[in-house]
Amino acid sequence: CVALLTLILLVVLFPGVFAFGKDPHEASLDRSLLPPSGEHWFGTDLQGYDIYARTIYGARASVLVGVLTTIAVVVIGGLLGATAGFYGGWLDSLIARLSDIFFGVPLMLAAVVVMQMVTSRTVYSVVLVLTIFSWPQIARIARSAAISIRNEEFIDASKSLGASKVRTLFTHVIPNCLGPVIVVATVALGIYIVTEATLSYLGIGLPASEVSWGMDIADG
Repeated sequence: CVALLTLILLVVLFPGVFAFGKDPHEASLDRSLLPPSGEHWFGTDLQGYDIYARTIYGARASVLVGVLTTIAVVVIGGLLGATAGFYGGWLDSLIARLSDIFFGVPLMLAAVVVMQMVTSRTVYSVVLVLTIFSWPQIARIARSAAISIRNEEFIDASKSLGASKVRTLFTHVIPNCLGPVIVVATVALGIYIVTEATLSYLGIGLPASEVSWGMDIADG
C-alpha cells in the first residue's frame, strides 16, 4: 500500500519522467486512433493525442484536487467538529445546524450547480466547491469522537493543571479525534477524485487547458 501511494505521488510530482518526454498537448490527425504500439503504449485518441501521456499528466490534476480537498476538509471539518463536541451548548447546536444545511445537499448535485455559476474554473475553484459541501461529514466524525473523550480523566487532569479550554482542545481533544477522521478522509479522497473527473467530463470542471481524466473520457 505504501509502495503504491509512493508511486502515485511520484507520478503526480514528476509526470514528465513517467511519460518519457511525451507531450500530452501534442495532437496530430495523422496519427488519429492508432492502436497500442511501442511508440504509443495506450494508442492515440481521435485527435491524435498520446493516451498514455494524457493518462500520466491527467493524474496530476485529478489527484491534486483530491489531496487538496481532503486536507481542507480535514482541517475545517475536524476543527469545527472537535470544537462543537468539546464545548457543547449553543456552539454545538450552531455548528450542527450549519453542517445539516450543507450535508443535506448531495455532493455531486451541489458541485454541478455551483460550478455552472463559476466563471473562472481552476483547480482551486473546484477544491473550494468540494470543500464547502464536504466538511460536514468530517465534522460529524470529529464531533462524535470529541464527545466520547471530553469527560475522560486525562481531560479533567488537564483542566486541573490550569490548562485553558482552548489549550485542552488543541493538545488533547483534536489529536485524539484524528484517528477516525483520517480513516474517513482516506475513503473520501477517492470520492473527490471521481467527482472532479465527473465535473470535467460534463465540461464544468477544470478548463480545457488542463489535462484531466474526465475530459479525456469525454473526448473518447
